[in-house]
Amino acid sequence: MLLVGAALTGCDTAEPSFDSTGTSFRPGWGGTTFNTDNWVSAGARDIHEFSLDGTWVTNQFGFETRLAGIVIEDPQYGVVETDPGAGVTSGKRVVINTPQALGVTVFGPNPQSPKHMYGGEDVIGLELHFEVRYHGGPVYESWVRVVDHALDEGGGSSFAFHKIDPETGGDIAPICEIDSNGAKMARVFPNVSIDGVNGTVVDLPNRVQVACLAAAPGKTSLYGYLPQFGAESYMLANRVVRADYCADGYPYTYPGNTLIMYDNFRPEVTQVHSKAELEGLLEEGQVLEAIWGPNGILCIGTPRVSTLAAEDVVCPIKFVPNEPAAKNWKPPSCDDFVDPSPEDIRIYSVTAG
Repeated sequence: MLLVGAALTGCDTAEPSFDSTGTSFRPGWGGTTFNTDNWVSAGARDIHEFSLDGTWVTNQFGFETRLAGIVIEDPQYGVVETDPGAGVTSGKRVVINTPQALGVTVFGPNPQSPKHMYGGEDVIGLELHFEVRYHGGPVYESWVRVVDHALDEGGGSSFAFHKIDPETGGDIAPICEIDSNGAKMARVFPNVSIDGVNGTVVDLPNRVQVACLAAAPGKTSLYGYLPQFGAESYMLANRVVRADYCADGYPYTYPGNTLIMYDNFRPEVTQVHSKAELEGLLEEGQVLEAIWGPNGILCIGTPRVSTLAAEDVVCPIKFVPNEPAAKNWKPPSCDDFVDPSPEDIRIYSVTAG
């Protein structure tokens, strides 16, 4: 077992810099206005979702993953390593108790020993050791280390995870691509499972999601949408970020296109309940892209990809609860669209015109 502390500098206190052009964004880190088409960053595909109890989790990329070790160096107890699947409930050990801040508790060797709790920047150096199988093949080790931390009031803690060599402890690479803030960070979400192919979000106890800010589940939090506010709204926001018009996992965008989001359900921001209300908020150069419900877009305005016209959008199959699946469904134009259920959950996406 190797534990080598490492930290990057300059991120914890840096103030994000962005030009919001007067638009009011939800609480989040930087009010980013660029979308992505990724569900999961490439380097995180084997370990982006795992179970806190050390059981095996199979994901949509063909990986089976088990959290086999939590490792931290404690000033009093030294290096403490625990396999959460081993059922250890006494003696020197470490457990993750607040995943969103990567909060851990270190227990001493005796019941009377003081407990030490760490979270946020104090877990820089923490290692997570995973056992992984790919498509039923032999088990191998995939280790990650926390090398940096950042905090914002809207979304909470973000962490930089690097994969490390299980033999030498040497750095291999970050698990996340660079995000809109110029960093390679991830948020950690508890009790949520996200399908990496079609984007379905479900509440699932003990499940942990490592959500890179360069991929939709993490980037969505930059707009102020978090899974603890509800799986349905979080899943919808993820679909909007990826321009998943048909709600089947297929994106109608690529990274870097402009995106602003308004909705009718967040009490702490300016709500929009109709197309007319939205038009009163649009600034020069901004246009309505689409109106969204839980099953994808309800109507199409101006697609955010400049080479895509509204008439090019077609869903080979469109699923709506309690209705027959529609084949080769074309969304109506937002110009003359009348929302039949405006009281339902809605997001209005705005892009550059």
